[in-house]
Amino acid sequence: MSKQKKIFLIISAVFILVVIGFTIHIFSVTTLPGRKGQLEKRIGDRLEEDSTRNDSSRSM
Repeated sequence: MSKQKKIFLIISAVFILVVIGFTIHIFSVTTLPGRKGQLEKRIGDRLEEDSTRNDSSRSM
């Protein structure tokens, strides 16, 4: 096997491993569509918090 073929195979193997790594990372940080049923509840919980205490435009 020539030197160019070995370099090509090494670079392509590294590229494939990087793509697999990014794919695993993206799958771990995103929500599956079937689990979005509770989205309204999660948003509602966040909206119930009193964010006006941190509002800098309110006059005291």
